[in-house]
Amino acid sequence: MVAELYVNFGYVGIFPGMLLVGIALRTLYVTFRPHLSNKNIVMVSMVTAFPLGYTFAASDLSGAAMTTIQGVYFILLFLFLISRKATPQKAIPPP
Repeated sequence: MVAELYVNFGYVGIFPGMLLVGIALRTLYVTFRPHLSNKNIVMVSMVTAFPLGYTFAASDLSGAAMTTIQGVYFILLFLFLISRKATPQKAIPPP
């Protein structure tokens, strides 16, 4: 990650880039920590945290962002769909 920041922005981009990454990871931690008893939140945090960890280790910032966005999008869509309550059907009167 540091190498990618250096290649793209030079020495000037290393500190602000790593600061932004730290802020983003801290925000994720603070957001998910109080809700660890909720299994849905734990699932979303895992889908968010694992790709960030191994993609950042490979120094691929754009890949980490896209992997995280794709994973979170699909898991939130899945959770939305399974948590919807069925609307009650009106009984059709007999003819």
